[in-house]
Amino acid sequence: MQDVIRRLVAPDLGAEWEIWYQDTFDRECPRQVEVVGQGLVEGLAELWTRHLFETVQVDGQKGFSRFNLWWKQERKNV
Repeated sequence: MQDVIRRLVAPDLGAEWEIWYQDTFDRECPRQVEVVGQGLVEGLAELWTRHLFETVQVDGQKGFSRFNLWWKQERKNV
C-alpha cells in the first residue's frame, strides 16, 4: 500500500508553483506573486491558508484579497 501511495504522490513532489495575489478593492493594484515553492500539497496548503486568513472574514463577509495557485510545469491554475 505504501508503494502505491508513493507512486501517486511522487509527481507532486517536484511540481513548482506560485501563489498569485490580487487586490479586488484597488483595481489599479497589479497582480503579484506572493510566494513560490514545490509540491502541490504544500502549494494547496499555502493557498487555503491565505484564502482563509485574508479572504474569509469573521462575520462571513468576503474580504478584498484573491489568490490563485499556478502550476508552472502544467501552465495552469489549480
